[in-house]
Amino acid sequence: MSDKPRLRKRIDHYLRKKRKGLIRLKGPLQKSPELIHLATTRPINLPDLSKQILKIRSTDPANWLQIIEDVIVYLGENRKSREEAANIFVALIRATAFIDADEAIDIGMKYIDSVKDERAMKSLTNLLLSKRRKDEAWRLLQKFQNSQWSIEKREELLRKEGLGESLEENYLNFIGRNNLETDFRPAVLLYGDLDMNLIDGSSIWLASLTEVFTKNDVEIHLLLKSDLKRKLLLNDLIGLPEVKIIEPRHFGIKNGKVSAEDAIQLVEILDGIQGGYKAIILRGLEVCIQSTGYKSLWKRTYPYLTDYYSINEDGKRAIKPDAHAAIPDLGKVAGGFFVQTPELAEDLKTNFSLDESQLTILPPMIPDSNNKEHSSVNELPELLKIGYSGKIAPFWGIRELIESTDSEFHNGRQIQVHIIGDKIHSDTPEYPNFNKNIRTLLEESPHVIWHGGLEREKAIEIMNDMDVAWCYRSPLLESETLEVSTKLIENMQIALPMILTRNSLNEKMLGKEYPLFVDGPEDIGTILGKVTNGNILSEIDYSSLIDAAKPYVFSSIRSRIIRPFVESLFQLPEEQVRRILLNGHDLKFIGEFESYLKRKGHIVRRDRWDWGQSLDSDRGKSLLKWAEIVFSEWGLANSVWYSNHISPNQHHVVRIHLQEINDRAKMFPLNLDHAGVDTFVFVADHVRDAAQKMFGWDESKTILVPNYVDVDRMEHSKLPNSNKTLGIIGIIPQRKRLDRALNLLSQLRESDSDWKLIIKGNDPRNVDFMQSPSRSSEMEYYNTQFARMENNPRLRDAVKWEGHTLALAPWYRKIQYVLSPSDFESFHYSIADGVASGSLPILWPWDGSEDIYHEDWVIENTHKAVEKIKKLSQSDYSEQLVENRKLIRKEYGIDKIFPQLEKAMGLVD
Repeated sequence: MSDKPRLRKRIDHYLRKKRKGLIRLKGPLQKSPELIHLATTRPINLPDLSKQILKIRSTDPANWLQIIEDVIVYLGENRKSREEAANIFVALIRATAFIDADEAIDIGMKYIDSVKDERAMKSLTNLLLSKRRKDEAWRLLQKFQNSQWSIEKREELLRKEGLGESLEENYLNFIGRNNLETDFRPAVLLYGDLDMNLIDGSSIWLASLTEVFTKNDVEIHLLLKSDLKRKLLLNDLIGLPEVKIIEPRHFGIKNGKVSAEDAIQLVEILDGIQGGYKAIILRGLEVCIQSTGYKSLWKRTYPYLTDYYSINEDGKRAIKPDAHAAIPDLGKVAGGFFVQTPELAEDLKTNFSLDESQLTILPPMIPDSNNKEHSSVNELPELLKIGYSGKIAPFWGIRELIESTDSEFHNGRQIQVHIIGDKIHSDTPEYPNFNKNIRTLLEESPHVIWHGGLEREKAIEIMNDMDVAWCYRSPLLESETLEVSTKLIENMQIALPMILTRNSLNEKMLGKEYPLFVDGPEDIGTILGKVTNGNILSEIDYSSLIDAAKPYVFSSIRSRIIRPFVESLFQLPEEQVRRILLNGHDLKFIGEFESYLKRKGHIVRRDRWDWGQSLDSDRGKSLLKWAEIVFSEWGLANSVWYSNHISPNQHHVVRIHLQEINDRAKMFPLNLDHAGVDTFVFVADHVRDAAQKMFGWDESKTILVPNYVDVDRMEHSKLPNSNKTLGIIGIIPQRKRLDRALNLLSQLRESDSDWKLIIKGNDPRNVDFMQSPSRSSEMEYYNTQFARMENNPRLRDAVKWEGHTLALAPWYRKIQYVLSPSDFESFHYSIADGVASGSLPILWPWDGSEDIYHEDWVIENTHKAVEKIKKLSQSDYSEQLVENRKLIRKEYGIDKIFPQLEKAMGLVD
């Protein structure tokens, strides 16, 4: 090294020590000047630092450790010198490990929480594992949640140790249950039903959206559909402290990929651990439909809808069958919708009656960088470069581009085609050999350079070197699309002229007179001829292209759209936010309320139980250390445990339904510690009366808060053929009295064979617990009813069975008369939901039925039910339906019941 660089290095070192206040050493630093000198040297030389520590150890074997620890503590207390403290700490662990690994571990674990250094974590983890202290290594790794090395190490250990059946348990093992004792930063969750290993418009969109959500005072949790095998799209996001990337393997999913149904299950698991995402943004129609089945996500999902329609072979836009029923239901339960263009928003309003207030325009997003300036084109090069970046599909015109440019010269110029992308579509009926043929063209055409898949920045860099961009798509797609191509905006930003198909959206972006529009494949040769002549490019106003792209850059989208959206998600002031623990074996009756609390800003974490035992006792212990309020849904094993372990400074609410007073479950309330419960909430008076007689609970601790009904969600028009349809939800257990429903159907069909019955729910023949010996007499009952359906001419072909569906509102559209033939119920949701949907209620008398519902809805027996239905079917009952719905809203509507539950929890006065 020459004298000049050496001098520069010494000056930099001196100035660094001066900035950190380490020129004149004070206190314990005076004993170790060489240690400080090495700790401030850049680049840091940890081996030299370790040697110096070993020298101090050999010089003063009695006091060496205290000398170095004093230095670490002293440096760590000064913000400017914490980096030096960390350097010495890491070197101390490594130096000590040469002599005594156990001693190195003890020293490291003593300071790792205060000097939180990833290098120290790596060294300690490896030392712990070498000593077979796996549990301690796990706990250490879990403290460094966002460290990529920690994530990969935990994945490796999970694979070695084996995985359980529970996805939730596997994920908790991955992050550590001790994390449940801390509060996380507010977060949004993003999920796209797409593979981030493949580079196309949708995967680029998801990466872009993640980046645009940064710098908004929230964490961004990006849940991936597939394990990340290449990081081209996410390189800039990996390692950002506010971005957490979650992969299927973190849940122990072995095939590395999830379906839409699995994805929403993972979303609910994460939401229950996080304590409530501020917003959950979902892309993909199927995954959005799946979300409607999870009440705990109520009003916090924000679908980004693009794929609810398709373009058929005639070039006409057609709404997908699933979308007709699903999107109106989504409109009732989603917090709002993101849509790409005003045209798409208008289509959703027209076809699905969505309100404009529900729709937020979120256009395509591009990075802020602008690498190229254009004013005009005076002269074209002899080698003209045409570039394309994106997926390679039949209607994207890649074959047409390559074949149209394969001659040696075009107006005296050669054309070189650059293709960026490696997502090649499979064969289709229209193009049975597409995949093979296009690969041959890409690999063997001498004028084509195929770059494969690239990072977005690299792709833009290559496109920046092009003379013309290819943005053509078949008119069959472009004529009816409601979306703008991101590639179009990227090319506008770098002032790159592009050949593209004419449609109204593209004309809106570029103007009707833009010279490089084509109307179809027959125009491609003509436009290429005009381009190679050179004159046509001089007609383009390049500065206007750049200006038109500016509203689509990340910074603009972040400030105009995302930041106001994030700010709107915060309702409660921080001092009013409470930590709430929700537990129970079946949380479907409390799901909307759980999400309501999360929307307001409370943190609600979930502890899911089995009917008679805990599924994860360690989880419950950690959550109980964290919670201020405990809400036990059902007075079963869960409430027994919490009542016996809760502390006096925590508030405990137990909600009682009906199951608790049945013979099979009475053992749980009998073992519940009354002193460990502040309030018993009963859903019905007759249940409260029975419970007080059985268990002798203090009446002053009991209150009545009925079940709630999401009336707005249920309100849909009936289907045309519903007028002679009976409906029943759930026929297990026997007390649900399927026989009465069949008797009613049989008598109605005696005079009118158009009547039918739709049963929704599980078939007892397919339910495991129904096959136990203790249920044999009950199964005899069901077998008798099934025999009636098969053998009775009036019932044969008149009963339809429908299993589980994600949402009930679409099902109720088929039902005009909703039945409650049970011997006893606590509330019977199907009556309330059915009435809210516009169905007419038929209730056999069960204890409390006339108190909970209108007495006119209750019939004496099946004969009276037949008379009532026949009378109703011959009259105009539209006014009655309106009054019925008003009653449900008044007595059980969300706006009435939620504040009562909040009051029981001590959240409001």
